Amino acid sequence: MGRVVLARLLVVLAWVAAPEVWAAVPAEASGDHDEPHDLADMALVAGQAHRYGEAAALLDRAFEVAPHPLYRLGAGEAYLDEGDVDLAAARLRDVLEATDLPAATRARAHGLLVRANAAAPFVAKARAASPATAAAAWEDASEAADVGAFLVQAAAAWETARRFERAADTYARALARDDLPADLALNAAAGLTRVRAVIPPPPPGHTAAWITTGTAAAALVFAGGALIVSDQLRADLDDDLQNTADGVVIGVTRADAQRRAGLADSWQTAAWIGLGTAAVLAVTSLVLFEVAPDEDARSAVQLRATASPDGLVIFAGGSL
Repeated sequence: MGRVVLARLLVVLAWVAAPEVWAAVPAEASGDHDEPHDLADMALVAGQAHRYGEAAALLDRAFEVAPHPLYRLGAGEAYLDEGDVDLAAARLRDVLEATDLPAATRARAHGLLVRANAAAPFVAKARAASPATAAAAWEDASEAADVGAFLVQAAAAWETARRFERAADTYARALARDDLPADLALNAAAGLTRVRAVIPPPPPGHTAAWITTGTAAAALVFAGGALIVSDQLRADLDDDLQNTADGVVIGVTRADAQRRAGLADSWQTAAWIGLGTAAVLAVTSLVLFEVAPDEDARSAVQLRATASPDGLVIFAGGSL
């Protein structure tokens, strides 16, 4: 539900709590067709569908028929959600210039105007800057005014600057908000899909790190076993060489002794190779654990269609 709904509720509360408000409405505006009410209802439907520009234009028309400041307040808020800080500030200043304005209405208009004015310098900078500088300015504007529409502008600028990972992150942050204008939500969903297609795949996850760790452990076990076999072969050969009579070795020929010594050396060499392999794999697994994400960082994008009195409303959402 768009924020413009709150402004509509303020209008209804004002009418209910203070019926004398209609005494200030021109007589031609209180006819059978109740045109201000109709326009406000149409603005409500547009706001619920996140068509903030349309809602603001309808409230502007309502104000022309029945110049009540709450129509200006609703229009100002809708223009701000649309990302048009100039029109938002103009409408909100009109509200604050009204006399006999309820304190709550004045406070809300003032708060919205502060947000619009806070974003205005960043918006002006973004419009005149290079893509990368503009993207940062649009992000600053979004933070200053708490407006999601500026994030879509920032993401598009990052994409133009070919900073695709930054663009994907910004598109995803925009889609996670509930205040995006409907057309910008669709643009953001399409943009996120587009930039994800050109981003290299993410690094392998922790599965590869665990496999590498297991292989390192296996190599270490093999190396230990090879050292044991080598030591045992040498010990057996030494024992046999101690079996002598009159200084002559009994039961072991020179060729057999050389063969058994060579076999022990081979097992020792294999042990050292195993230890070296285990060390390399251990370092590799540490690096993988350090750089690999816990899960795939690619965003998921969902599209949801719902029926409304004004037709089919499509909402695009995503998460990162």
